[in-house]
Amino acid sequence: MAKKKQDEIENEIDLDDDGIEVTVFELPDSLKEKRTVYPTLYRNIDTNIGFNTYNEKTAELIRTNRGLLSGSTLALTGVSGAGKSTLANQILANMMRPFIMKKDERVKLYIFDTENGVSRERWKNITNFVDEEIDRHVIFMGDISIDSLNEVTGEIIKGKKDMKKDKVVNYYGQEVEIYPPTFILVDAISEMVPREFAKEGSEDSNMMSATSARKMMSYMQRYKPHYVNYNINMVAIAHFADKINFSGNMATANPVREWKAIANNKKINGGKPLQYATDVGIVLDRIIHPNKASLEKNNLSYLDANDTLSCALYKNRQGVEGTPIYLVRDGSGFNPVKSFVFECAQYDVIKSVGAYKSVEGYESKFRGAEIMNLFREEPTFRKCLFTGYDNVKKYVFEANKKSDEDRRKILDELSLLFED
Repeated sequence: MAKKKQDEIENEIDLDDDGIEVTVFELPDSLKEKRTVYPTLYRNIDTNIGFNTYNEKTAELIRTNRGLLSGSTLALTGVSGAGKSTLANQILANMMRPFIMKKDERVKLYIFDTENGVSRERWKNITNFVDEEIDRHVIFMGDISIDSLNEVTGEIIKGKKDMKKDKVVNYYGQEVEIYPPTFILVDAISEMVPREFAKEGSEDSNMMSATSARKMMSYMQRYKPHYVNYNINMVAIAHFADKINFSGNMATANPVREWKAIANNKKINGGKPLQYATDVGIVLDRIIHPNKASLEKNNLSYLDANDTLSCALYKNRQGVEGTPIYLVRDGSGFNPVKSFVFECAQYDVIKSVGAYKSVEGYESKFRGAEIMNLFREEPTFRKCLFTGYDNVKKYVFEANKKSDEDRRKILDELSLLFED
């Protein structure tokens, strides 16, 4: 497909109610490069979805990127009660924080909460936003239908056409101009229905499911290809459901596994629209330590937490899939610092030496009870943790590393398949 100029891409979006023809959209390289990276401020998440960019001839490092590419869709799934809504709201608040600090009122978050799962007071507690910041930047949608999502996205795009772009550094380390970000939370996308079924008394579940799937697919086909251009960033939550495969009229004992990081007897509600649209997907898989007693029994009382969770990247268009992620939850939701420290302990970056602990490069041994204070107060300690953790995750960053010589070897090997 020939590359299109920026203005041609923008002008091909018809936002009138009569709609546009739904086609498969190929993103030009020029737009792919006009993307920056937004950290979630969970260093372990940002590292696991991170990637390096390299000189394509010499394979020399250009830039290390930690976080989510602008214009992406992040999906969170898992069992009920795992904390999907809490994590989603905290990630979005963290990505918005740099713009909040600059009082950039162009940056907005639209929350479509189909389950009324998070009150304003709870939202303030888990995000550390104050009322003034919420009033300026957060819109809690009253109409939570698919139709409303369509209308809001169209208005976002219309508004950005007259908006001044910002100069940012892209994932190659180059200065580019992009629109300021807009964030959308859909909680849960698997429960979002068209407006005509959102009223009380809508009982035709088969018709509702079919219409919901069709309208959500239409939305994704229409707007998802323009998320990058207009810097629209979605976090979508989807619930788990049990999956049963049928052979003829009989249920089979072993359903087919769809994602290597998700059990074969589970499926993600939300259907094909979410499956295709997801750029990065995290499954909140299981609780490791369910309470303080379990944490104390495993010498983790220094975390001062409620529980710990094991998660995994079930989809990652930015790099490596299937990597485990560990999260720590306390009274204010998931704690980024405690989560990183716990993951360092899981990978033996923090080693146990009798009654003491150690970190490579840090001269002094220390007790578990001292870890959190050391992290907060000792830059050398933090640097040693960061270095040790990055060494463990080196394979994640280097997944895209390839020189001209590497490519030649691969192409030479492929050419052997065409010998007579």
